[in-house]
Amino acid sequence: MRRNAQRADETRAEIAARTGSTAVEILLADLASQSEIRRAASQLLATGAPLHVLLNNAEVVHTSRTETQDGIETTFAVNHLAPFLLTNLLLERIVESRPARIVNLSSEAHKLGGGLDFDDLGATRRYSGFRSTGARSSRISTSRASSRGARSEPASA
Repeated sequence: MRRNAQRADETRAEIAARTGSTAVEILLADLASQSEIRRAASQLLATGAPLHVLLNNAEVVHTSRTETQDGIETTFAVNHLAPFLLTNLLLERIVESRPARIVNLSSEAHKLGGGLDFDDLGATRRYSGFRSTGARSSRISTSRASSRGARSEPASA
């Protein structure tokens, strides 16, 4: 999943060159938008194809506080909520596709800041791009939730 069509094509070509497979699908979506994440997940699920690897690797750093179209502080939305939402939307397919893996990557920016300020998740009182990135980039809770969900059987309707 990429935000930029040109970079998506470059990524697809690189993966194909390295793996020798042309069966590479990349979806376009802006991970700052929850509706875009939901649309892309629905598009992927509609294919019926198995999903053996979900690689969450998006991360942004802003020098000033901004909000997404959903009214969420952008760093928090992209670095934490986006991978959490995407993983949860695709989790049942991932479990059905076993063997499968969820990989959550981040920079070492978590060393630059403290933990999440649960009294100010939107960073409305105090904002520092690197502090917000650092606090959110570890994705510990996303990784734990991914691990728990992937080990369990999907809920039946």
